[in-house]
Amino acid sequence: MKYFAKIANLNMPKNKAHQALQDYAISIDNTLLISDHAKDQFITKINIKISEINQEYTRCQDISLSGWNHFTISKEDISIGVHGNFYMIIYPVKNDTTIN
Repeated sequence: MKYFAKIANLNMPKNKAHQALQDYAISIDNTLLISDHAKDQFITKINIKISEINQEYTRCQDISLSGWNHFTISKEDISIGVHGNFYMIIYPVKNDTTIN
């Protein structure tokens, strides 16, 4: 299955760590993930980046990633985010149609 990752919400950064994470989130916004494995790798890379940011900005409170599922009619959306910083939704791609 393919997925599309899109930022749903950005809040005003509270500190330099939050700003660094938002900059990263913006750089990966609108990403097409071509498989379930790619989706898992995408989330893992975000966790790795968060660990790097936590190590770089030791005076700031540690950031941690949360995730939850939204079940709607005929689809499952996965939301990930950092409370007070950003939220991203990973949508399943319904149709793989190219428009010319």
